[in-house]
Amino acid sequence: MQFAICIDDEVFKKKLVRLLREFFSLQRIQCPEIIELSSAEEMLCTKQIFDILFLDTRMTKENARCLGRKIREKNENVLLFMVISHEEELADCMDDILDLHVFRILSKILDKSHLFISLREALSFFYTLTHKLEIRTKETSYTVCSDDIIMVSVVNRDLSVQTVRGTYVPVQPFHCWLEQLDEVYFFLSHRSCLINMNYVSGYTKDTIYLCDNKYKAYLTVRKYAQFRHAYERFLFSLGKTSRDRGVIASR
Repeated sequence: MQFAICIDDEVFKKKLVRLLREFFSLQRIQCPEIIELSSAEEMLCTKQIFDILFLDTRMTKENARCLGRKIREKNENVLLFMVISHEEELADCMDDILDLHVFRILSKILDKSHLFISLREALSFFYTLTHKLEIRTKETSYTVCSDDIIMVSVVNRDLSVQTVRGTYVPVQPFHCWLEQLDEVYFFLSHRSCLINMNYVSGYTKDTIYLCDNKYKAYLTVRKYAQFRHAYERFLFSLGKTSRDRGVIASR
């Protein structure tokens, strides 16, 4: 994993680097390489691949959508933290936020707790993108990326894992899947069904539809508001809305 900081404010940059190192120290994880860049042009010219990028978009005159496309040509899964000078600037940046597919927004008035929460979510998100799991059945075992898992459910005491490649009946119990699958992508719609929000095509107050309504999962009434919040937050992290993805929500 590599971090990059593309910000021309040296005071802020030093503080951010210090907090990044403190965060990884507290997590007891080796701090990844942190690359400091002085301009967006330097960032685009370097051959290095960044997994997490802190960027002040005011450092470049380039159109945000064009800049975002060039950034993702190098790594389509890069997690972008957009740095703004103050919260009042946020309203003027909404188009850039959507065009750049911003993961999180940081103010230069750094809030340590907010930064650490955002970093934990970023690591979870990154881990999900690259996370591979073993599905063990009675006959054999398969390796799949967690992002390829559509849902894990128990129906009439029978556990199944639905993936883009097909359905498997694993020997691992349901609680193992809860522990392995990340909360950024996955949502527990009820006590025996875990769905991947990346495949949501619509939902009502009691049902979540997946893969263009090919699959459906029961949603408990008490979890409806929680799901809506989690799903909108998930979409925001991708720089999208329900309408962008064609998701139909019935209220």
